[in-house]
Amino acid sequence: MNTKQHENDKMHELAFHLITKEKKKETEVVNTLMQYGVEEQNAKEIYLYIEKKIKEIENTPARKDMIYGALWCIGGIVFTISDVGYIFWGAIVFGGVQFLKGLTNLK
Repeated sequence: MNTKQHENDKMHELAFHLITKEKKKETEVVNTLMQYGVEEQNAKEIYLYIEKKIKEIENTPARKDMIYGALWCIGGIVFTISDVGYIFWGAIVFGGVQFLKGLTNLK
């Protein structure tokens, strides 16, 4: 790994630490990165990149709940409509609740 890439990785790690552990706001993170010699535009890009990745990580369980909830609910509705002799209320309700749980946890 070249020196420039190593420094870039260090700045990303620093920004991640400042955002997650120290709960710093954008201006504080950008100013700290600039103190380490990062240009302002690059510091802002690093901040936005880290924020985007954090949101993606936080949203993963919520998206899974939405997908599986929708599958359970739709499956229950399809089997109920297909007249196999049963009403699949459990699947419909469970799926609906799981979908709504994922939707409310989506950030």
